[in-house]
Amino acid sequence: MHATTAMCTISLSTSRTLALACCSALLALVASGCNRGPQKVAVSGQLSNQGKPLAVSAKGVVQLILFPYPDVLEKDKPYNSFPAVVDAEGKYLVNDVPVGQYLFTVELLDPYPLNDLLNGAFRKESSKIIRQIDGKAPINIDLANPEGKWEMTR
Repeated sequence: MHATTAMCTISLSTSRTLALACCSALLALVASGCNRGPQKVAVSGQLSNQGKPLAVSAKGVVQLILFPYPDVLEKDKPYNSFPAVVDAEGKYLVNDVPVGQYLFTVELLDPYPLNDLLNGAFRKESSKIIRQIDGKAPINIDLANPEGKWEMTR
């Protein structure tokens, strides 16, 4: 009887050790970020037209929206957009944007929300402003040269 009790004790001890090892492995996987998804970054920069901030009245707003590219071009593919309001100096900030390539759209709504004073030139259907987002440097955009060589300032 004593030998059987010893075997049960060893068996229970081994089972507990195995269970603890499995739990530890599972916690290590979760802590390592196996389900985190894509890296998200803050996107900031300055929007201008010929080097100057866009002029807007007290009743207007400059709206900038980032759309994942090329996902935004596919009609049946779902995507998230990332809006920002541009301040009077042309500065913008968008938080929690997954790293990747984006189409930038711009509307100068003055008065808000009625008139786009840019006449739709930078809406989703017509914008040519495509940038790679990595969160390492501000992205400055000049609407006078939206497709041209663009700079990432550090």
